[in-house]
Amino acid sequence: MLVRVTELKEFCMEMSPGNQELSLNEEQWEEIAQVIDSLRPPKEAMTYVQGSQVTVGDFFLSWMRCKVDLCKKSTDLAKILLENMNEREEALMETDCFRSAMFMDPRYFFLLILVFLSDCILTRVKSMLSEADI
Repeated sequence: MLVRVTELKEFCMEMSPGNQELSLNEEQWEEIAQVIDSLRPPKEAMTYVQGSQVTVGDFFLSWMRCKVDLCKKSTDLAKILLENMNEREEALMETDCFRSAMFMDPRYFFLLILVFLSDCILTRVKSMLSEADI
């Protein structure tokens, strides 16, 4: 919808003297452009995931691409989206279903191993510290 508004920018500028609802200043047009730019990576990821035959591994690849693209953006909206995606990713990585699907996908098997190893190391360090009464 916002993309369509920017396509009609010239029309809005021509008609704005007679219609205040169409009157936007350059700052407002720039804000619209920034929102469009910030929402482009999630839109592309969502469109890809809605395709047929998408595995959890494919979803995760799309997710990571979206995060990388959002990191390149300097807008507040992109930063908020990225923060929320990071929080959700942590929750996803904790679910057995997601971990199992990642385990079955050879592209991401190493991620599961790293998570598992870090959990094992952390558990071992905690037990060593509790045994030492530190």
